[in-house]
Amino acid sequence: MFKETVEVVDVFADKVKIKFTKKLMCSCCRLSGLCRSGDETLLLDNPGIALKTGDQVRIAINEKKSLLANIIMFLVPGLVFISSLIVFAGYGELMSFFLAIVVVCLYYIVTKLLMKRYAKHFNIKILKKLKT
Repeated sequence: MFKETVEVVDVFADKVKIKFTKKLMCSCCRLSGLCRSGDETLLLDNPGIALKTGDQVRIAINEKKSLLANIIMFLVPGLVFISSLIVFAGYGELMSFFLAIVVVCLYYIVTKLLMKRYAKHFNIKILKKLKT
C-alpha cells in the first residue's frame, strides 16, 4: 500500500475532507511528471476516528488499483493503436496511422467519460490520526 500523511480540511457526520499535495503523494510513481501538481482535496468516509480540522492523518491507497489505472491509461491504448493499425492496414500506411490515432483519441474520450461517472474508486483509507 502507498501511504501518505495528509491534513484534514473539514469533518462532516460520516465524511472527512482531506487535502494533499500531489507531488508528495505521487512521488513514488515514475509517471508523476505527467500529472499536474498542487493541492487537491478529497472526500473520504470517516473511519470512526475523532477528527477535527487541522489534524494530520495517515492514509493508504491500494497498489492494485494504481496498477489497474496504469494499465487502463497506458497499456490498453497501445494495444488499441496496434489493433487499429492492423484493421486499417488496407487503407495505406498514412491513412491507417491517422485512423488509428482517431481510434485512440476516441478511447481516451470514452475513458474520460467513464472516469467522471465512476471516479474516485481507489479506496483511499484513513489509517490513523497522527497529531492535532
